[in-house]
Amino acid sequence: MKNKLDYLFVMILFGFLISVPIGLLLSENPEVLFYENRQPAVFPPLEKESILNGSFINMVDNYIGDRTTYRNSLILLKTVIDMKLNRPVINDILVQDKLLLPYHGYSTWNTQYILDDSVRMAKKLAEVQKIIEGYGGKLYYLGLPQQYSYFCDEYPDYMDNRTWVIGKVHLAFSQALSEYNISFIDMMAIYKNLGSPAEYYSHSDHHYTYNGMLVAYQELMKQINEDNGLSLKIYSQDDLVYTSIINPFLGSLNRKIYGLWPSNEHIVVSSLKKPIKFTRYDNGEMVASSLYETPPPEKKATYSIYMGGDIGETIIQTERSELPSILIWGDSYSNALETIIWAPFNEMRSLDLRYYSEQTLTSYILEYKPDILVCIRDDTSFLDFSGNGNLSG
Repeated sequence: MKNKLDYLFVMILFGFLISVPIGLLLSENPEVLFYENRQPAVFPPLEKESILNGSFINMVDNYIGDRTTYRNSLILLKTVIDMKLNRPVINDILVQDKLLLPYHGYSTWNTQYILDDSVRMAKKLAEVQKIIEGYGGKLYYLGLPQQYSYFCDEYPDYMDNRTWVIGKVHLAFSQALSEYNISFIDMMAIYKNLGSPAEYYSHSDHHYTYNGMLVAYQELMKQINEDNGLSLKIYSQDDLVYTSIINPFLGSLNRKIYGLWPSNEHIVVSSLKKPIKFTRYDNGEMVASSLYETPPPEKKATYSIYMGGDIGETIIQTERSELPSILIWGDSYSNALETIIWAPFNEMRSLDLRYYSEQTLTSYILEYKPDILVCIRDDTSFLDFSGNGNLSG
């Protein structure tokens, strides 16, 4: 009997060992791990240092794991079990009755880097400001709280809510920008003054809602008008027709637990009561004059409805030469804002430097000379020097 069990064990082990390479041959090479909301690991370069320190094997393991057959099905099964067991943290998401939040652990560390990086980033932004002010333009930084920053009080008292670091980031970054006279619109403080309404941020996604975006847009436009002696139209709900997308909303946080958290949230879009004709270009090509990419009825809606998601370069032209032009650059928070901020301007240009590489930001500014320049980032990205924080050149 023992020999039979040993034989069975050897056969199971052998089957497992050959299943990995076979699984890789049969599995697709994913462009994105949709439910995990991240890019798959790439195969690492063969380098002496990574081989010697062991990191090469770890990176290969991650590469194989991201491409294993039935990966999604296995993670889904685990997620279903965890939901049934009412585990508080599932796939790094804190699951609560009222909303979902990212899990942070219980870490603290030295925060001197916040002061240093704030000064570094402010210096780089000051260089951009010098360029645009050289021909009479104006730079603004619209700083937004991330969803977990906005709902920091919703974390249980035994769990890290990151206020100890986010608060210092806002303070240090605001002071550093002030030293260079860079107009910083800190929406965290403004939202707090308004009572931090729950409807301003999604309960299952890391972005703000349309209402939260509209408040940020209005604050930005007020500052632009005051600083530049302008009287540009500032749109409010009275000027808009709201529409709730009927497709169920799959927020980025809920997506990480396979949409198993019950939600009645829906994406809201708007249109102008008094339409304005415009022409739109994405990455140099003319596209439909639309601000939203609505999914078919059988699919769930995501935040990428706004402007069709992250796009390297978008241009909207309205042929009203008496109005100024605006250039915005930033991460995905800019997507929802783009659906309304174009309307008071003759031309709106938008760059996402994570996907646009034809020119540096500074050379783009010098070529098109926008009247207004706006950086839009959330507080987890204020001190991120990659992507839209890469201002070199």
